[in-house]
Amino acid sequence: MVGSGAGRRCCWPLNAGPLGAVVLRKFVTPVSIGFLAVATSCGPTLEVTPSDVVAQINSSLVPGDGSEEIEAYFESRELDASFDRSSQRYQGIITHPDSNYHAIVIHIYVDERRRFVRAEARHSYTAP
Repeated sequence: MVGSGAGRRCCWPLNAGPLGAVVLRKFVTPVSIGFLAVATSCGPTLEVTPSDVVAQINSSLVPGDGSEEIEAYFESRELDASFDRSSQRYQGIITHPDSNYHAIVIHIYVDERRRFVRAEARHSYTAP
């Protein structure tokens, strides 16, 4: 599930718009350029995609599976998960063992009896 991210690196573009361009012209110094280069550098990324994760969940769980099966899914993959009552979903996260730069956030939505309804996953990036 994890790898060096070679060929799949995803850095933040400096897309600040017109106001950002003014701020950059007024406040950018050689020191801040160096900081910006370090702050926006990419770390290792996961090789699995959110679509892969959703496909894996959908092959392991079927609509109507209860909380025991959902929790067993997370446990079998050694993923910490919690239940968010206000959103009616389980939440988990897949992280890279060598970096906190890239993760995949998992949401498993359930009905009022905590039976599986659907799964979603998305990329999450943080500064190194």
